[in-house]
Amino acid sequence: LFRSKKELAKGDYTKLKLKSTPGVEGSQTYLIQVLYFSTGTVQEWLKFHKNLKKVITGQEIATPEHKYTIAKKLLEGNALSKFSQAEADCGSPTDIRFKKCLDDVTKHIFTRLYC
Repeated sequence: LFRSKKELAKGDYTKLKLKSTPGVEGSQTYLIQVLYFSTGTVQEWLKFHKNLKKVITGQEIATPEHKYTIAKKLLEGNALSKFSQAEADCGSPTDIRFKKCLDDVTKHIFTRLYC
């Protein structure tokens, strides 16, 4: 069976270039389409979260500040508000605090849909 892919409007996603082998000079690159995320199903959030991890790894984003920046560029609306609120509550950026901010968005998505 073939599943039809949802047609994406130009403003629904961005294309980012990632390294196939991060950390290796001259590594081949590939393009990934990442949907912006505002609200959606748990499956859509989990796919977004997986793609965000790919972007962080494939673009060799190492500092917490840059991780926050890319997340805020890809999040919109309700999800961005929740992430920004968690960021303000956490204090200065660290990897652990970045994960907590994403966990807060995850809890928000799951709670909104299943409670």
